[in-house]
Amino acid sequence: MLRHSTGSRACRGCAPSPTGDPRGKGRDRIVRGLAEHLLSAYPTPAFLWNAFFEDEAEALTRVVAHVAAGGSLFKACESGLLPVALTRRMCHRVLQAPARSRFLKAIREVQVNFWNGVLTWFCRNPQVRPNTVGPLVDYIAQRHSSGHGATSPLTVRSSAVPRAWP
Repeated sequence: MLRHSTGSRACRGCAPSPTGDPRGKGRDRIVRGLAEHLLSAYPTPAFLWNAFFEDEAEALTRVVAHVAAGGSLFKACESGLLPVALTRRMCHRVLQAPARSRFLKAIREVQVNFWNGVLTWFCRNPQVRPNTVGPLVDYIAQRHSSGHGATSPLTVRSSAVPRAWP
């Protein structure tokens, strides 16, 4: 097996190229191949490499390098490396995005799906009084952003709602 110049990890699946040319012809494939070779310690979802072409590439590529080296996307969110509130389940769903997806788009889709689930829950529960919807949404948002629950709107139980509400 080939080793990187640091000798710290094996270069998985890399065949020596006599010319040094990367595999593939397109810009995205060449960058992805180079990034995988230099940064990946573990198999990395292909769409993450698209972060190099995003408007926010400087911030997103640090997260990609963290995940490619074996770090957790959830821990990146928790530490502030990625300043987005995502639950573990949401991080798992982000990492299942199709190869052609953009990293930021995958995050936004998961966030929209979360809040769509919250709104659907309100619509299906007519016993929730309209005057309590605002405070309950604020409560879910606070719990969600702090990483302490509300992984799904279905997990919100009446016992979790503060008693101060009418």
